[in-house]
Amino acid sequence: MSLPSDRLQKDDKVLIIGVTGLVGASTADALAQRGLKVVGATRQVGPRTQPLKDKLDGLYGKDTIEFVQIKDYTDVNEYRAILHGVAGIVYQAYDLSTLDTTKAVETAYKTTWAILEAAYETPSVKSIVFTSSTAAIYNATYGQDMDLSLDDYNDTGYEKAFRLPDDAPEKFGFVYSATKVKMEKTLWDFVKQHKPSFAVNTVLPHMVLGKPFNPAEGVYSTSTWTKWIFEGKLDNNPGVGFWLPSEWHIDVRDVAIIHVAALLDPEVNGQRMWAAVAPPVHINELLAQWREQYPERQFVQDFDVPSPPKQNILDNSLGQKLLEKWAGRDLISFEEMIHETIEDSL
Repeated sequence: MSLPSDRLQKDDKVLIIGVTGLVGASTADALAQRGLKVVGATRQVGPRTQPLKDKLDGLYGKDTIEFVQIKDYTDVNEYRAILHGVAGIVYQAYDLSTLDTTKAVETAYKTTWAILEAAYETPSVKSIVFTSSTAAIYNATYGQDMDLSLDDYNDTGYEKAFRLPDDAPEKFGFVYSATKVKMEKTLWDFVKQHKPSFAVNTVLPHMVLGKPFNPAEGVYSTSTWTKWIFEGKLDNNPGVGFWLPSEWHIDVRDVAIIHVAALLDPEVNGQRMWAAVAPPVHINELLAQWREQYPERQFVQDFDVPSPPKQNILDNSLGQKLLEKWAGRDLISFEEMIHETIEDSL
């Protein structure tokens, strides 16, 4: 597939930080389809890397991807050591190791700054994309209708993350929000201060669904957590909280293409891009859909929760436009993405 771009060229190297994850692996696939070489950065080169390498090399030829290990994502010297000759950077990792808001936010700040600082010192870098989240804009809240825009930041959620005790069920979601707020503000502050020659964009997905591209066994965030709901596994399942009060969604293949377009398209720079397909779905609506489609199965009971708040549609026109330009199609429907999420459990 040819590149409608003059930002990067065929066989240029793109570093994906967090390459083995749900979005990272699909982004590697989308880049390889377009003739780019992938440098996959991960905390551990091991069980989740070899199956991904075998799959990509089988599809696109030997040495489509090489792996590098980053032990400390906050250390600028780790990036300096691997960025030589790299033309693009996609940051899609997330540190799940702590619910300590102060530590998590500090890690987000240091990681973001380290990546940008190393890129700023590397002449070959032409474009960077960071995976943010709509959680950087808001957390949907019962009894509170939302009127939002892509200019907003989730300062309320950021502050709440510091107030919540670690054993609060919603703690993880708010810490996640706080880190994404910190990451984005740090990124745009760096751009304002340094005015880098490379392009910088952020992609803000809502809940990502669909089948993981990486064939390695493992937990692939919201895709796996949603499959667990289908299987009736609710204990220690963060996915339940992500579905409440209600959620917009996007297929992992779509969010990967939008990342690739943000990286490569010469007309896109300095943008925050919302990635989601309407309308939002409530977890009880999801369960009702499954009961109708699979009447032979037993599902968990409906959740005793209030009606979800109204959420206005954020502007996703740029993401849709880029998807049409770079993939020649519209967003994948909710019905298709949810089927592919649970397909292996049928």
